[in-house]
Amino acid sequence: LGLYVRCVSGYAKNDNKINNILTSNHEWNILKIDNIFYHIDSTWGAGFLKDGKFEKKFSEKYFCPEPELFIFTHYPLENRWQLISPNISSEEFFKRVKLDPFFFDLFKTDFIYHTIKVKNKTIIIKR
Repeated sequence: LGLYVRCVSGYAKNDNKINNILTSNHEWNILKIDNIFYHIDSTWGAGFLKDGKFEKKFSEKYFCPEPELFIFTHYPLENRWQLISPNISSEEFFKRVKLDPFFFDLFKTDFIYHTIKVKNKTIIIKR
């Protein structure tokens, strides 16, 4: 489709017991459409581990989430991929409680959608 997609290495918060980044433990993607960057985590969006086994369960919450919410669970090794300003430090990231994207739905009253045409295909992105 000619889209700009970049693989981002960083840290995904699976629990709150770890308090520093030693090495990257996760990767996700950055997608650029109409000069706007979006986070895409197809791994977490496909399901989760339960008792050591993968449970297949699709969640749209990890496809183009608001960067201000995504930073509660994902910390890129390169600050520019935080997509927020100002950037937060790794120390701040680990001080924050891990908040699932479903938590933020409790406080939303409306949604805004972007409709983008890419090579005759329409893509609707929640923003």
